[in-house]
Amino acid sequence: MASGQINQSVQQVAEQNQDVLRKVPKTRVMVTGIEQVTGPVDEQIAGYKTC
Repeated sequence: MASGQINQSVQQVAEQNQDVLRKVPKTRVMVTGIEQVTGPVDEQIAGYKTC
């Protein structure tokens, strides 16, 4: 019984890992978009600090 539960848990972890791997490309695109937005914002903030 315990070995069956362990087996099931291992299978769930393997499935979750596959889900994460499938989402990596989308996450990478999202991060790139965020970086493109925050770059100009950081520059604007820096401008306010020096005034």
